[in-house]
Amino acid sequence: MANNDFDDLKDIIRDLTYDTNMKAFTNDDKSIVYRNTMFSNGTGVKHDLYPDVKNGDLNKPHSGYHGKVQNNEDYNIDYHNEDKSEKTSTSGSGCYLTSACLKHFKTKFDDNCKELSILRWFRDNYVPEEDIDYYYDIAPEIVNGINNNLYANDIYEYIYENVVLYCVEALQNGNYLDAYDRYKSSILSLEKQFVNKDKSKILST
Repeated sequence: MANNDFDDLKDIIRDLTYDTNMKAFTNDDKSIVYRNTMFSNGTGVKHDLYPDVKNGDLNKPHSGYHGKVQNNEDYNIDYHNEDKSEKTSTSGSGCYLTSACLKHFKTKFDDNCKELSILRWFRDNYVPEEDIDYYYDIAPEIVNGINNNLYANDIYEYIYENVVLYCVEALQNGNYLDAYDRYKSSILSLEKQFVNKDKSKILST
């Protein structure tokens, strides 16, 4: 299976069942093997997907996808074919707020910068759980839509100035409801602009 079919593999993973002997999720003939492991510090998850295993034996040559997702936002996916002569690596963020900060700060970007630290505190202590779940469901599609736009850098700068900085300033002044309203309206607005209408779910107001 080609290394650009990673999204399609998500549907395959859903059909796998857990094998206690292999300590992994697999299909009936054990030609597909998937494992996920939580980081010891609890900040992310490591995913290992092997789509063409021979008789469930991972000691034999096989291709593989190895992904790391941190803080439900930043990801890195490495792929190799059976003999490891072909390797690719992709990384990015499924969070448009993180992407906006990354584009703004460029080489000086710090994942633990003041802006993101404040926004994560806000997320964990104020934003309703259903809104958080919805954000992480739709945000990767928003990011994908923005990244495919000719003016992506300008869009991210607008998000940084009008969503990230606006919310951070509101939170520092104790205006939590104001920050929440801007956060939620940004999801609705960006979803409407950058997500395929067939996939758009639109969060109820």
